[in-house]
Amino acid sequence: VLAPPTFAAAPNLMIPDDSPAGVEAVAVMRNSGLVGSVEVSVNIQHPSIGHLKIGLIHPDGTMVLLHNEEGGSSDNINTTYPTLTPPAESLDALIGKPLGGPWRLWIADGYPLDAGVLKTWSVKITPQAPLTATATTGPTGSYALNSLEPGTWRLDASQGSSAFAPRSLDVLVPPDKTDANFALDSFTIAGQVTRGGLPLPDTEIILTSPADKTLYVESAPGAPIPDNDTTGIESPIEITEQGTVQSLSVGVQITHPYKGDLEVSLIHPDGTRIRLHNRTGGAGDDIYTTYPDDTTPVEPLSALAGKPVQGVWKLRVRDLALADTGTLNAWSLSLAYRGTTDRTTTTDADGRYAFADCLSGTHTVTPVKAGHPFEPHHSTVVVGPHQLSVDFVSMAQSSSVTVDPATGPIDGSAVLSATLKDSAQQPIAGKTISFSVDGTAAGDGVTDGNGVATAGFVVPVSYALGDHPVQADFAGSIPYMPSSGTGVLTVTPGETRVYGLNRSGAEGDGIDLRAYLMTLNSLTPIEGRNIAFNVNGTDLGEVATDATGRASLAYTVPGPDGAYPMTFTFAGDASFNGSQGQATLTVSASATQMTMADHTGRIGGSVTLKAYLLTDPSNKPVNGRTVDFTVEGTVVGSAVTNASGRALHAYAIADGVGAGVRAIGAVFAGTGGYTGSSASATLTVSKAQVYIWPYARSIRAGSPAALRAYVRRLGDYEWLTGRTIDFSVEGTAVGSATTDGAGIAWFTYSGASGLGTGIYSFTAAFAGDAWVEAGSANGTFKIVP
Repeated sequence: VLAPPTFAAAPNLMIPDDSPAGVEAVAVMRNSGLVGSVEVSVNIQHPSIGHLKIGLIHPDGTMVLLHNEEGGSSDNINTTYPTLTPPAESLDALIGKPLGGPWRLWIADGYPLDAGVLKTWSVKITPQAPLTATATTGPTGSYALNSLEPGTWRLDASQGSSAFAPRSLDVLVPPDKTDANFALDSFTIAGQVTRGGLPLPDTEIILTSPADKTLYVESAPGAPIPDNDTTGIESPIEITEQGTVQSLSVGVQITHPYKGDLEVSLIHPDGTRIRLHNRTGGAGDDIYTTYPDDTTPVEPLSALAGKPVQGVWKLRVRDLALADTGTLNAWSLSLAYRGTTDRTTTTDADGRYAFADCLSGTHTVTPVKAGHPFEPHHSTVVVGPHQLSVDFVSMAQSSSVTVDPATGPIDGSAVLSATLKDSAQQPIAGKTISFSVDGTAAGDGVTDGNGVATAGFVVPVSYALGDHPVQADFAGSIPYMPSSGTGVLTVTPGETRVYGLNRSGAEGDGIDLRAYLMTLNSLTPIEGRNIAFNVNGTDLGEVATDATGRASLAYTVPGPDGAYPMTFTFAGDASFNGSQGQATLTVSASATQMTMADHTGRIGGSVTLKAYLLTDPSNKPVNGRTVDFTVEGTVVGSAVTNASGRALHAYAIADGVGAGVRAIGAVFAGTGGYTGSSASATLTVSKAQVYIWPYARSIRAGSPAALRAYVRRLGDYEWLTGRTIDFSVEGTAVGSATTDGAGIAWFTYSGASGLGTGIYSFTAAFAGDAWVEAGSANGTFKIVP
């Protein structure tokens, strides 16, 4: 496999100030494939990084800005994009482009006064698909890989589970040809497991073997390093893997303007300290290196070889002089260590097992089978240049399980019981027995002093009546082997519960009566059973339950008001026993509302008083109820509502106190399942209209005239008594008279005696009062000789 192509250089390239054109450094990649990801590292010295633009240019001319004049007057850029610093523009724009060709790093300082230096830079390009090459050894064990692209290739040899030395080889291409040889470095561990001299098949064998492993861990604390502080800072990395150190390297990324102030140490979990850097480098800035790969540590890291890998490792950094501060950006550990790995297999019908391709070193073989103690318990072997035989003998005793018959109702409790005994039929105490019914786990129990284990079991609602198989399993426990027994659980009809809902409504309302059928224990709904409904002793019929166990019956609420008992009965069937539930139907009077409009009329006339009786708030007409009508608080009559809830009453308007507004009302006292209600309105009363009929007989000249006026009101044509009637003749008032009990005003006009013969007109007028409007009428009288 070809490692991701990487170019690194230290050009020490000057960056001129006030030069927008900038400078470029070139990296030529001679590899094929497409870009998967890009990583760029730069180390630039510059006193004001806010002056700088940095871009990476692909061979096709596409440029991605890494730095775009950020940072103000801060100095120096020593970072990796995008690992440590997000670029100004995403490097993802280069994904999928061809990998090969000249890549350029462009740097421009667009401002005067300051100049800088590109000290080092690198670009690492990971292709979308790793470049691989394969070859197979021939009869002589040789192989060849041709036409390899430039770069570092890692070679691995594999054949089944065989191991090779070395495990892998890194080869740099060019040169044109490199020898990379491998040697088989594995052997076989095999053996047999028996019990009582007979093979013991299906025994698990665990081989714990040494294994060379690698581990890479890192931390990016971004922690400030305090100035002139002997305590410094410590950054921890915890490792949970187990094994012993073979070799290690430490990567350090520290930003600091004067690294001669710094001491950097690696601290092992047991407290052993290895100094990596001890105040060297003078006025040089930053520590970006890997010990010992790129920089030799002050104290050798080999002192940690053989120590445990597991624990908390720490990197300690101290600034031991005044004036400058820095930052521990990141650090890493790369460990090669000797650990262990497990392989498993199972003995065959002959009790045999084998592990091929075991590496040189110390291995542990452990047999595992429930209930079986082995001699030896495990075996430690040192693999050499031959096959090793490791045999084991089981010392287990046999056991037996007897299951007792059990009985339980559907959704009810049953007790499962089993007895565990050894080969001598003696009880075995303190062991777990696992029960199952119909193949489904049903609980565990622990054997008592008599070897008896019990487990409570709730029979599922889905179980059919009759016998169901019960199995009790003993998994084995040293020194007893596993065993099992079977028995029977007899399922009987289950108990039920009917739950009825209390209901309420007003007379005539339509409601749903509801009841639920459930199992007594778990309250599981029972579907498809009939529930019989009864209200106040009257059977209403049966309804089947749905999937929720509910049965609903549409019902019209009867009267009168009150509480009525309801019963809901399930008669039972083959699977479930019957049960009954009770509830209460509460019948209440329906609320009503009355509406009434204002009316008008004249004294002596008649008006039809009208009111509507409706339910509240549903506005349904209430039929056949008596409504009382009132005027000024006095009942003046009653009427019965019709199908539309309307009541009508013909009222003759009485004289009362005369014309004006009178209060009228309609009242329903409440009866027959309905509450009372009332309404009020006004009756605007006008004066009666007057009717006057003047009358006079012919008279002889020289005689007085007898004038009469008959006065009554319109509407009921009642004669008006005690009213003053004014008479005038030929427009001249001549006197007045008061109507008698018959409504007649009699007036003798003496002035007629002085009149000559002829016909004369006269007027009878009524001035009006509180009850009757004013009015007049004209008549004539005749004087003859």
